[in-house]
Amino acid sequence: MHRSRTRLRAHPCLLNVCAMRTRLNQAMQGSGNGEVRVLAFHHSPAVPVLCVASADCRVRLFNVDAHLNPLVTTFHLPSLPLTSPTSALFHPRGTYILLSGPRPFFYTYDLQTGTSAHHARDLWGNHVGEHLR
Repeated sequence: MHRSRTRLRAHPCLLNVCAMRTRLNQAMQGSGNGEVRVLAFHHSPAVPVLCVASADCRVRLFNVDAHLNPLVTTFHLPSLPLTSPTSALFHPRGTYILLSGPRPFFYTYDLQTGTSAHHARDLWGNHVGEHLR
């Protein structure tokens, strides 16, 4: 009996993301920083920004220009471990990044002003600890 083997091919963008994550992990480990936990691209092609969050609670923003991909900024959120692939997401409006983790609060980062804000409510609008009552 002859079996037909179908080879599954990964989308080229996925291969580029996997390769970029590997390169970022290697580069960041060499500089004493934590491993890459989150990669998030801005959803608009007009805003070529890549958000990289690492195990050392640092978030780095890169300008993706397909050549040098320079670092734009780095900020540190020591009280918020970024542990899952969805810990950093661009807001649908595109002007903020939502940063969350295993804590009863979250941060937003304003791309236009370059400032982060701590929010003492959970994502459903409850004050910290209110949902436990």
